[in-house]
Amino acid sequence: MESGIPGTGTNTDADKILGSADVALNTWHANLLRVTVNPNFWLGHDQQAGLGEAADGGAAYRNVVNQIVAKASAANAYVMLTDYEYSNNLGQPLQLKDRPTALTSTFWSAATVGAARVFANNPAVMFDPFNEPQYIGWDACSPPCRGR
Repeated sequence: MESGIPGTGTNTDADKILGSADVALNTWHANLLRVTVNPNFWLGHDQQAGLGEAADGGAAYRNVVNQIVAKASAANAYVMLTDYEYSNNLGQPLQLKDRPTALTSTFWSAATVGAARVFANNPAVMFDPFNEPQYIGWDACSPPCRGR
């Protein structure tokens, strides 16, 4: 059973986020937690949430994600981390052609805090580079997807 963890992409309320992980693992017995990670929060840029720059550079938010991974691992479950980045710097929805952004690349691969680097050797963690790509037309699909 998969369970998404609400809140990780849109807020930084650690108690609510970790509570959701506990319910998913211990009540629903989920074996996969899908965690949408906000690259801005991860890197300490909290302006989109009206919080300004995080004084700790995002360390507290990364710690919450680390705690989710630890909880899942202890319960013999997996975590799928995905980039929750929906809009460009103008607040417009990202188009598939706009991917990856510089923020996406930094989130996944920054030398000391890149998510893929942090969890590279953790067997409980999987990576989903883009959260639910959208705003693409039917023409973007290859002909076999369209039945041709």
